[in-house]
Amino acid sequence: ERTRSFVQIADPGADPCNVVLAQGQNCSLQSCGDNDCIIGEWGSWSGCTDRGQQFRRREVVRQSSGTGRPCSSDSTRIGSLSLGETRSCGPIRTDCVVSEWTAWDDCDKSCGGGEQQRHR
Repeated sequence: ERTRSFVQIADPGADPCNVVLAQGQNCSLQSCGDNDCIIGEWGSWSGCTDRGQQFRRREVVRQSSGTGRPCSSDSTRIGSLSLGETRSCGPIRTDCVVSEWTAWDDCDKSCGGGEQQRHR
């Protein structure tokens, strides 16, 4: 890329400088060679989630060039190589949860010792 700058700005009412101030062109067109995509090592497993799952990932270290084996556009797989894994991490602990009590039902007797119920 090359650039240039204004030497003098046009006065109001004069012809403005309508010129290109920067240019660029392609360079270094030599091939980078044939390089396969390189996938890094697996990271550590995450902690166990409340759903009993753990995750780990690995990253693309180098994209392919030339006729090298390419990295897939799929974010989780490159050919037969996975970029993310999931595994179970033990029994899933599910605590009991109950709803709130409903309002008391009407008494089943108007006198003499009736009964009311409520539910949840």
